Amino acid sequence: MKLEDHIFQSESFVKLIDEAVDFMVNTPMELLPPEAKFSGGGVYALYYNGDFPLYQNIYSKNPDLPIYVGKAVLPGWRQGK
Repeated sequence: MKLEDHIFQSESFVKLIDEAVDFMVNTPMELLPPEAKFSGGGVYALYYNGDFPLYQNIYSKNPDLPIYVGKAVLPGWRQGK
């Protein structure tokens, strides 16, 4: 078995990921809770910039590093068909 035969490689996929990261890095941060409810699914990142001891170690080393990255799915997405 050749391991490289089982690894997905795609320049278009790499470009898509680069564009998504660029979008997230350049999107302005908003305070929580948001004024308006988000609609739809997508990827989100939470950042922290306070002095709460549990997050201070992360924030003090790199304030541009999110403390959490997650995804939101559309209603009904998790239901079996």
